[in-house]
Amino acid sequence: MDKELQIVKGLLETEIAFLEKYAFYAKQVKHTHLQHMAKNTPDNTDIILQEYYQHSYQVSSVIEKRKDILHRIREEMQLKCKHEWETDLIDIDPDTSQTIVYCKICEKMK
Repeated sequence: MDKELQIVKGLLETEIAFLEKYAFYAKQVKHTHLQHMAKNTPDNTDIILQEYYQHSYQVSSVIEKRKDILHRIREEMQLKCKHEWETDLIDIDPDTSQTIVYCKICEKMK
């Protein structure tokens, strides 16, 4: 399996998680920030937050592009993978378990 694809896959997973948090907090901060700005003169904290969250309008399209690339990488890795199948039990709820079979290398499910 291509080592570079594994590295990029990990980077994309981390980046997408970060961008999703960024988008969530940008929405929260903007609402609070706009209320604060309407009542007060902007201070240094306001300016810093405004600069940090200034690109939040584009973040959803960036997330979608990154997810598309990640999906394509996963497909490519699964095609090239020399699967090592593992059988495991996962808990559905406290009283129920389910058997799953997945590849230890690429995480493909059978």
